Formats: sequence, structure tokens, C-alpha cells
Amino acid sequence: MPDKTSLAETAARLGPAGVTLRWDRRVDAGHPVEQAHGDWRSLLFDQGLAWRRFGDELHVRPAGIPEGGIEFASARAGASDWRIWAEETLRSVMSRWGARAGVEVVWRTDRHYRLHDGRVFRGRTFEEAAALLFAALGAVPDAPVGRLAEDGSSMAMKHVKQAGVTR
Repeated sequence: MPDKTSLAETAARLGPAGVTLRWDRRVDAGHPVEQAHGDWRSLLFDQGLAWRRFGDELHVRPAGIPEGGIEFASARAGASDWRIWAEETLRSVMSRWGARAGVEVVWRTDRHYRLHDGRVFRGRTFEEAAALLFAALGAVPDAPVGRLAEDGSSMAMKHVKQAGVTR
């Protein structure tokens, strides 16, 4: 079975250098993409999406939504579905969720976490969904934590060393 790569990850890999992708809240940026695409335009077109570049941002929306009708998810506002795919890594989840909410996720740990079960957090903001995910992983050795910047523009990811454990 080929690895599942999310739409957000694939678009970020293929997208123009130095450009931030901003997703309309109605786009499931976590949707797995298994086809190989040569460029970001064909990828988005094949997914039924439209886009418009504004400076250093590329705004992506469903093709049926007019440019002025785009609704972004954000760190602290907007109800939405925040999905985790079975066997996805935490890095992949947080990168995808962050891209969707316009939050840069900075990884400050060498730990790799695989999430074995799929799950959806419905009607929660990025900040709330992330907090619930971290709480659910609290019993994991060297549990991951994230700190959202005051302005909501970035989240620093790290791990908390378990007391009394030596390696």
C-alpha cells in the first residue's frame, strides 16, 4: 500500500517557493493524494480546487466558490473538522492543520510520533483541536506539546522529558 500523502503536504512540496498556501475551511487539505502530479496547478485542478495568488500567499478554495467567498480557518476562530488519518505521523498532522489555519508549525524535537488511530475533532478551532490531541498523547513517553505564539501565527512543537527515565 503506498504511503498516504495529504493534499496540503503535496501542494506544499510542489507549490511555488516562498509562498504560503492558505486553505478555505471547506477544503479537506488532509485528503490523501496517491497520484503523482508534476506540478501544483494540475494537483489543485484535479482536486476540483481554484486558487489565486496574493503576494506571498496562495489562497486555495473549492472551484465553485467565488474569490470573494473564501473563508479561512484560523488558529483561534472558526468551526471545522480537524482530521487525523490512521498511521499518520504527528508531524504530518500538525503541518497539515497548521497550513489550513495559517499557522507555521516549528518542530523543535527529534522525536517521531505515529498516530495509530484515525480521529476527527469536529467544530473545534486549531488551538482547541491541538490541545485535545496533546492531552490524548499525554501518557506517551516524552509526550509532545505545542505552544501557540501570542499572535497565533506560529506553534513551537517540542517534547516533555519524562521524569526519572534515563536512556
